[in-house]
Amino acid sequence: MATHQHITRYADFVKHYSWPMRVRLLVRDGVVFFLSLQAGRRERQRAVRFTCYHHVFDDERLAFDRQLRI
Repeated sequence: MATHQHITRYADFVKHYSWPMRVRLLVRDGVVFFLSLQAGRRERQRAVRFTCYHHVFDDERLAFDRQLRI
């Protein structure tokens, strides 16, 4: 019987990815982060934000908490 390994860190989740894929994910995450900062300042009073998280890794909990407080 196969056992399901519970991955708790983002680094463990992406360790099998090639380096170009890791760079792509890093760039994508950075762009999304900076776009959210700009939109948050400009639209804070007029916008409703709907956020959907499928999973939060242990090493991402501080960033997750920050996003919920914005």
